[in-house]
Amino acid sequence: MQLENRKALEIVGVFAVVGSLIFVGLQLVLDRRVAISAQYAARAESIKEDRRALLESDSYMSLQTKNWADGIRPVWWTEELEEIYGGRGLTGAEIYSEIIRIRMYLTHADNMHFQYSQGLLDQFFYDEIVAHLKEELKNPLRKAIYLATPLRLDHLFETLLNEIENERLHTSSNS
Repeated sequence: MQLENRKALEIVGVFAVVGSLIFVGLQLVLDRRVAISAQYAARAESIKEDRRALLESDSYMSLQTKNWADGIRPVWWTEELEEIYGGRGLTGAEIYSEIIRIRMYLTHADNMHFQYSQGLLDQFFYDEIVAHLKEELKNPLRKAIYLATPLRLDHLFETLLNEIENERLHTSSNS
């Protein structure tokens, strides 16, 4: 009887060790994800700080105002954008301030997307970000900037743009 108890205890011990090893392995994977996500977030914050510095730089904004007055536009600037924003009398500094603010938000959204892809962001919170991005993509300037900025969000943008187009087609066919 004692031999059977000892074998049962050894089996339980083996399962306990295996279970512990699995737990430690899973914990290491999670810790690695958290560390990588923290590095990604730190890089995103660094990019946002650089952009904040541009917003506060009088020389940068003066240069953008001069370039704008000279007709120098970003490579992604379209005739549609010129029609919409060109006649508003905005200075280059005003346009570039908006571009920088949009890119800062994009950097934030890109970081949130990465956090979500690592399983570190709540679905509800992520859905709110996606809904906001979808609304943003309906604005021509924001859409142009989003599409001209290489990010991990490219697949998400493609999906959202398709949804917007399908909604537009559905709305126009019902009219």
